[in-house]
Amino acid sequence: MMTSPRYEVSTLLERERSIQEISGQIQDYALPFFAQFSDLPKLLDDVEREGFFPHRKGFDVPKRNREFIECFREYLQKQCDAAERK
Repeated sequence: MMTSPRYEVSTLLERERSIQEISGQIQDYALPFFAQFSDLPKLLDDVEREGFFPHRKGFDVPKRNREFIECFREYLQKQCDAAERK
């Protein structure tokens, strides 16, 4: 009778590998994405000029981009108006 080979995976090693992989993805993708929002006027100009996903041709939807720009330009205007009133 032939027995199947046993494969064992250390759950601690796999856990650490997963944490490293997720941490790398956060560093590489999530942090740069959210950093864009720290300079909202520049982000809006970039979206208006290049779209929201310039690296993914054909993925942008002009209507969605326009709505994003209008929403946040209105937000910025309200922030400016509130600051002027103070």
